[in-house]
Amino acid sequence: MSPQQKDAILDATSSNLSNQLDGYYQELIRRIRNGESPRQAINEITRSFPAEYAEILAPAFTSILGASIGSREVLNLKVSGIKLSNHLYEGIRSVSTNSLKVINDHLRGFQDARKLALQLFEGFGFNPNEPLKISPRVTSLPKYLRNLVSDPIVRNELDTFYKRAISRARVNQIKTPALKAAYLDALEAIENNAGMKALENKLKVAFYERGRFFANRIAQTELHRAWVNNENDIIQRETEVEFVQVTLSASHAIVDICDLFSKQNKFGLGPGIYPKHLAPKPSYHPFCRCSLVPRFDIPLGTQYKERKGADRAFLKELSVKDASKVMGSRAKLTAVLKGKDALDVFNKRITPFYRIKAAGLDDEEQPIIKPADTADNKIVKDLPAAPPPAAQYWDKATLAGQWHEASFTNAPVRMKEIIRDTKQPDKILTTRRAGQYFYSADNVIEMGSADLNVDRHRGIWRHEYGHSIDYHYGRSKNAVFRYWSLEKPFVDAADADAEAMIKASHYKTLVINQQEFKDIKTDFGKLTNQEKEQFLINRFKESGLDFNNVRASAKKFTASEDDGVLDEKNLNRYLNFIHAWEKLDFNRMFISFLINSSDANQFRDGYKKGYLSNMSDLIGSITLNKVGGLKNTGAGHEDKYYKKNMGASKKEAFANMFDYYGLQEQFLIQMMERFAPNATKIFKDEFL
Repeated sequence: MSPQQKDAILDATSSNLSNQLDGYYQELIRRIRNGESPRQAINEITRSFPAEYAEILAPAFTSILGASIGSREVLNLKVSGIKLSNHLYEGIRSVSTNSLKVINDHLRGFQDARKLALQLFEGFGFNPNEPLKISPRVTSLPKYLRNLVSDPIVRNELDTFYKRAISRARVNQIKTPALKAAYLDALEAIENNAGMKALENKLKVAFYERGRFFANRIAQTELHRAWVNNENDIIQRETEVEFVQVTLSASHAIVDICDLFSKQNKFGLGPGIYPKHLAPKPSYHPFCRCSLVPRFDIPLGTQYKERKGADRAFLKELSVKDASKVMGSRAKLTAVLKGKDALDVFNKRITPFYRIKAAGLDDEEQPIIKPADTADNKIVKDLPAAPPPAAQYWDKATLAGQWHEASFTNAPVRMKEIIRDTKQPDKILTTRRAGQYFYSADNVIEMGSADLNVDRHRGIWRHEYGHSIDYHYGRSKNAVFRYWSLEKPFVDAADADAEAMIKASHYKTLVINQQEFKDIKTDFGKLTNQEKEQFLINRFKESGLDFNNVRASAKKFTASEDDGVLDEKNLNRYLNFIHAWEKLDFNRMFISFLINSSDANQFRDGYKKGYLSNMSDLIGSITLNKVGGLKNTGAGHEDKYYKKNMGASKKEAFANMFDYYGLQEQFLIQMMERFAPNATKIFKDEFL
């Protein structure tokens, strides 16, 4: 399950709990209006809360854990070391007690206010042109009465009845008994109308908001914790993953301890990156939605060592105000800056059940995977060793398994599991030369080659096997005979991407005009090599790209020896690439990436490894060759193919996505998600 799917479950659960508490609140107000005893009303309303609460949480836990969880199991869940049912009882009792106090104080306050108003009326000479001074600014009034009349509803009612009282007194020739009667009517009306409105406002906070926060805090925290534990167990046992990265939730809005864990460079691997067994395991605080993401791109056996003081170094980069928010207080910040470990300081006063632990430990703080004791371990000696060999996702004795092993080595765990668990092709043809296809009718993949050691052939396998997954996985998800890529969510998402790309593409216009390039070229020629590189790094960074990553990818994809040289010859190419990226102009970006005016063969070289041609095919399939594809870049399928084969457009888009996510080349994935953000999101939610 993806973080987005998990968050959707949390949001839906939160909404259901809010609706439940709102129903309780409305019923409480109705009963109080009808004169029922507040204590009795609250007790009867909240009596069914634990059972209904568990019924809301049970399907959420079932979805997250992938196993049936009943209401009884939810109530037996341990929260802060005690059963949820006991925790709910204590929470309800706290909310009920607080609500009763609000009601009693409110009623007593109105009785006191009425009594005081009459005393003021009887005890002072009264000028009918000046209303009684019952105001929050009159310090001689009791504090509760001042607080009461500061309520805008009560204040408005007071002003209204003052005017009525003055008017009524004047009608009665300003006689004291008439004026007194008018004020008695006003006080009664305030007590019955404004008083009830003020009470409802207070109970909205004391009963509804407080109860909702309490219920939501448990639900969201425990559901997220269950999801993290489930995902972490998979990661810890997946030995093709050695490193993880702490990622902030999209809803992360304030500075807190999550920023430390996601941004400090504790092991010299990069911000927020940890050896998987040493990473701090979420949740880091109530309502936390942070997650641990596997880093397949970091090679197994990469050496690392804990950097002492990494937490201090990060905190010193922040303002004192923000650093204090991260640690929870100024005192805790000071302790860390003086040399104490940030995690130890943060955990010190937290309930043991909720202390942040290493991801490699279970609830009893025992290693999930016991490290192997090997003499030639590449990990630094004072740290635990790497976990045991990888699980088998496929039978390497079969031809399909051999192609999988060669082609999907770096694929995400979830994708490997889907390959393992979905029906395999009945036959693989490697000698024919008719092309490369997946035949759904015969469940056959034709490769045309048995050579597993060619990048392009591995790309073809990922692509054609993507068609196989699209077909078999789609049938397993839907009883109706169809491909997964023809389901409405993916179709609609791809169509939305097509509309955006067609609208944005400016293939026939210059991305950067000649005069602008001439000016930049003149300035560029005056720079040193180091300054040239920094100039391009800055330009790429402004577009959300990493120059060195793009340059390395360009060299790999185009097989060009001089690719990436920092001279005027390549400057226009890089600048065109940046501008095209910003304008969502795939055609110009593709051409600027592949073609160098002095070497047109680079265009053909770009296809040798089967990388960028598939990207063009992906864009072409989504837009029906209006952007990318055979007509625009020379790589893809013909128009007649899409017209002849119903649904071919979405099937080809799916197969290309399966290829690129299976390859795990980060820049290609960044390109794909840049130009097809909606379709790739639907794909990731289901397959990653």
